[in-house]
Amino acid sequence: MAAVDVESLKRKAVAAYKAFTPAQLIIIGLLAAIGVGGVLFFASWAAKPSYNVLFTGLQAKDAAAITQKLTADGVKYQLASNGTTVLVPAADVPKERIALSASGLPSGGSQGWSIMDSQGLTSSSFQQQVAYQRALEGEIDKTLNGITGVQNAQVHLVMPTDSVFTTQQQPARASVMLDTTGSFSTSQVQSVVALVSGAVPNLDPAAVTVTDANGKLLSKKSDVNSTAGDAKTAIEDTNTTAAQTMLDQLLGAGHSIVRVTADVNTDQQTIDSETYDKNSAVPLAQQSTSELYGQGSTAPGGTVTVTSTTAATASPAPGNYNQTSTTTQYGVNRTVNHSVVAPGGLKRLSVAVAVDSNSKNLPPSAQVQQLVAAAVGADPARGDSVVVTSTAFDTSTQATTATKKATSGLTSGALLPTGVGVAVLLLVLGLLARALRKPKVTEIDLPEHLTGSALSAGDRPALVPAQRSALGGADSPAGLLDAVENSPDDVAALLKGWLSESGSNR
Repeated sequence: MAAVDVESLKRKAVAAYKAFTPAQLIIIGLLAAIGVGGVLFFASWAAKPSYNVLFTGLQAKDAAAITQKLTADGVKYQLASNGTTVLVPAADVPKERIALSASGLPSGGSQGWSIMDSQGLTSSSFQQQVAYQRALEGEIDKTLNGITGVQNAQVHLVMPTDSVFTTQQQPARASVMLDTTGSFSTSQVQSVVALVSGAVPNLDPAAVTVTDANGKLLSKKSDVNSTAGDAKTAIEDTNTTAAQTMLDQLLGAGHSIVRVTADVNTDQQTIDSETYDKNSAVPLAQQSTSELYGQGSTAPGGTVTVTSTTAATASPAPGNYNQTSTTTQYGVNRTVNHSVVAPGGLKRLSVAVAVDSNSKNLPPSAQVQQLVAAAVGADPARGDSVVVTSTAFDTSTQATTATKKATSGLTSGALLPTGVGVAVLLLVLGLLARALRKPKVTEIDLPEHLTGSALSAGDRPALVPAQRSALGGADSPAGLLDAVENSPDDVAALLKGWLSESGSNR
């Protein structure tokens, strides 16, 4: 094996190092540092374990207990969402969930029915009542935390003691605080109210108050105006969606506008009615009286009988007295109806439709009117009206709005970082190209006979036409400098030829 010439390699390395200018060396160093940093970052990112969510929406008490348990087990973890979310390596998620569940974590901030296990024989009735209330609150907390969109729920119950006098019995009450990830709809709030009132004995849904984390009241008392308003909004939204989706599929999106206005009943009515059936008369009681005085009778005599005959009167015979009287009491079928009409009943529906006359496959206005009327269930007998008009839509505003949205999205989301990155990249490439394009000037030592006044005009080598062409056709110093800048190799060869000729002439 041949020996390695260390000195030769060192000389080559020094020569290669000296072949670069200081600017080139700085750029090469920066590029090397960026490359090494990128490699180290990628290596650290690849070696970093992937973390998945173990539990989210935790209370501070549960988060502290879970992190203590993970630390004791030697499992790495991370906290997110202000400490309400715990993340662990993806491989440890199933195992740690089972282990924490076996330890009763997370508890949802309360113990639930497990608190009743610590009750002893010496517990007073008051302690048992408080423990029962706390356990019930904890179980409702856990149930509400399982609803999608609920990060944290807290329930407070007011459960008065039972009284032997029902008139003095106080009703139960409940207050619920929900910390949600987004807005909670009215139907979801009603579901929470129904869930809480159904879980607590003798709790009226009207006695359940629901608020959010910002202190906004979510549950509203059921009054006439709110009920009518909700019914009006529901009717208008449902009919608008039904008509709009149909027209969008028929004419295309943006070629139709539907507006629905519902006139609903805002009054709560109570109707009491009685109905008698004339054809179902039934005799309830009959009374008949008869008196008869015969010839030769000394005292009046009379009989009282109850028969099923109708009322009749007989005329007495001459010399006799005869009187018959019958009273019948009839009963008929009677129907008593008591009904309460809740507010929100639809009285009239008005629909306005505008279609774009420039849209393709535009049917006649009469046909559009029939389609919309069928979609919303319009009833002419009720006074419903459907008005359809056809006109050309102004699309310039929509185009301007879309352009502004697109421009703002690019500027805020992608244009600014992209522009900065491109500018930095162009700057680095420009500096590198300039440094590589700039020739390196090296000082050389000329012989004594070529320095100073030794090189006179008579000793200056004559230029042949080829050499003069290589120098750009100029003998002036400015021309020589331009030649050195533009054709350094040709100038170097020319100087080498001059030096060799000068040495030979000596």
